[in-house]
Amino acid sequence: MQVGIDTVSVVLPTAPSHVSRGLSPGACCRAREDAKAFRYQDEVESWNAGDLSFAPFVMEAFGAFGEDAVQICKQIAEAAADSETSGWSRVEAMLACAAATSVAMLKGNAYIVRSCAMYARRAAFVGGPGRPIGAGDARPRARGSGRPPLRRPLAGT
Repeated sequence: MQVGIDTVSVVLPTAPSHVSRGLSPGACCRAREDAKAFRYQDEVESWNAGDLSFAPFVMEAFGAFGEDAVQICKQIAEAAADSETSGWSRVEAMLACAAATSVAMLKGNAYIVRSCAMYARRAAFVGGPGRPIGAGDARPRARGSGRPPLRRPLAGT
């Protein structure tokens, strides 16, 4: 049976929606796989492609693979091992598939952390989200306060 991947999904087992339902980390992947299979059931039946089936590729944000994702990696490894031009054994291809997807997941996690850190740094520097840089310092002090303005006001203020 050949597997056609129609969807890739990442779950966060520490998300409140998973924790509140009491899902263990492995159960989070299984629940997402079941949800994707149910969602695309009609579309898969309309394919009517004989031995082609649907399997969602689901991973956890911390790196664990769903059952269908493991099966997909095994099929990729078998195809690579059967190919005369790949030069890879089945084990090497399986490890390469796992390593490549794990690295992609780590890159995505790093991007999220970096984006959050940049947003937090920007918010701390400008005095809050949505405020222009220097907004707190742009207004001159009130006349008659006895203190000189901090600096000239920005244009339009």
